[in-house]
Formats: sequence, structure tokens, C-alpha cells
Amino acid sequence: MIALVSQFTATWSPEAERLLAIAQEVGRLADDTGDAERAFQARFLDHIASLTLGEPERVASIMDEHRALANVLKQPALQWWSLVMRSVWALLRGQFSDGEQLAKEALRVGQRAQSWDAGFSYRIALFVLRREQGRLDEVEKLIRESIDEYAGYRSFRCLVPLIDCELGREHEARRRFDELAADEFSALPPDGEWLFCLSLLSEVAAQLHDGERAAQLYRMLLPYRQLNALAAGEVSVGSVSRYLGVLASTTRQWNDAARHYEDALKMNAKLGARPWVAHTQRDYARMLLARGATGDRERARSLLSKARASYEELGMPTGAVSASALALHAGFIAP
Repeated sequence: MIALVSQFTATWSPEAERLLAIAQEVGRLADDTGDAERAFQARFLDHIASLTLGEPERVASIMDEHRALANVLKQPALQWWSLVMRSVWALLRGQFSDGEQLAKEALRVGQRAQSWDAGFSYRIALFVLRREQGRLDEVEKLIRESIDEYAGYRSFRCLVPLIDCELGREHEARRRFDELAADEFSALPPDGEWLFCLSLLSEVAAQLHDGERAAQLYRMLLPYRQLNALAAGEVSVGSVSRYLGVLASTTRQWNDAARHYEDALKMNAKLGARPWVAHTQRDYARMLLARGATGDRERARSLLSKARASYEELGMPTGAVSASALALHAGFIAP
């Protein structure tokens, strides 16, 4: 069993079906031998694979199981992972207050367990949370410091150009994006952070109107269009198809973009990922307004109305402002 767990972590990649098979084999062996600690590890691995594959019922069931096992075993390291998993799920679904409290508790328990990863887990969750809350400036310094403090993780390097874009520093964003994009993003190996990194860099390419890099990222992500993007199992940013829609929109491949946005709406809704449904609705509406085909304005109006309502309800001011600006520019709402 230990060898199988090691195989999972050593070969962690976007190939979620292969990872799920390993996780299930660990679970079978742990259940057969009555090894509660390995059973917990199996649920942890299964959770990652199942969330990547977008299976919400299985994710919810596994969370209950590993929480119960963590309480029985009473090992701080396992209790930390249980809290992290619950925080990931809460943040994905827009339960921001619960997600933040769980992340804070996970950090406390993880530090008690002397887990080096606890700081990474908390910081990456805090980035996602503060971005949705329109408070990126509060975590900018922490994220920049994390590049060196957690050099083994590449996610922080990919967050910085996105922060620069969203805080209006286009020149800095482009410089850092160019560094990451060298040799077709070869500095980013296809590991457990890869889908997360490339998904967020897709947003950077779009904001910088970089069609060449958008086309590269599109080719790299396309085989994984049916998956949900995670960063090392510790935070999720929704359906990969949404980012493919963003990339296809950037290169004006309108029909491909529409297909990906439709797929993203289905996946994010299936997961109950309300923030990512709203983001997809807004991005899809922007694409439809740019395309301007018959019926596009009417569909864009409906999508923006739904996105704005969700942003307001969930407390996502940045999203609300961007969706309202689009609706205003399109003439859907009065100044």
C-alpha cells in the first residue's frame, strides 16, 4: 500500500482516471487489512481524483469518511488534511466564510503537526478567497514572498502575473508572463499543479491579448477539457473548459469558445461551484457580444443577468463590477 501511495504522489499528473485507479486499489487493500491510516490515505487520494473528474456525490461521501477516520485516528497531520479538503470544497462552492474558517483552522492544526505544506495550502486558498472578494492587494506581498519561501511549488509564480494584470500593472504582468511562457511553458511540468497553473495563465493571456500564447495554452489544455482544475489538491478553480473558452475567445475561435463555455456551465453547475458558474456566464456573455451572431445579444443579456445576481448574492464585488460594466456597455442596463 505504501508503494501505491508513493506511486500516486510521485506520478501525480492530470491523468485523473489513472490516479483514481491507484486510489481505489489502496482503499481496497486498506479495507481488507483493516489499516485505518492507509484507509484515510486512500480517501485523500480518491478525493483528489474524484474532484478532478468532477464527481460531487463521491467527493461529498469521501469527505465524510475521511473526516470520521481523522477523528478516530486523532493524528494532527490527518486532521489537517481533512480540514484542507473541506476548505477546498467550501471555497469552490462559494461558501466563503466557511471556507476561510476551515482554512484558518487547517493552518493551525497543520502547524501543530509541523507540516511544511500547511503554509502553502493556506496561502493558495487565501489567494483564491481574496481574489473573489476583491481584496487582492491584501495578499499581494504574501504571494510574492511565497515564490521563494515555497520554491518547490510553481503555483505562486503563476499567480503574480495575474495579480499584476488585475491591479493594473500590465508591463510587469507581461514581463513575468513572458518568463513563464518561454519554450512553450516548459518550466511548468505536467504535475499536480499543472492544470491550476495553466488555467490561471490562460486568464493572463486573455487580459494581455496575447493570441500566440493563448493558442499554445489552448493546445496544452484541450485534452483535459472534461476535468476540474486543482492545485495539488489544495484549491480548485473550476472547469478546465471555462479556460478553454477564454483562450478560444482570445483567438476569436467563436464556435469553439461557445462549445467550451457550454461544457463549463454544465461541469461547474454539477459541482455546485456557483462562483465559477458566474464567471463562466460573464465570460460567455463577453464572447457572445464580441461575436454578434443572431441571438447572441439575447443570450448575453440572460447570462449577464444571472452572473450579476450570483456575484451580488455571494459577495463577489469584482465580478459584479465587471459583469455590470459589460451590461452597461451593451446597453442592457442604464448608466
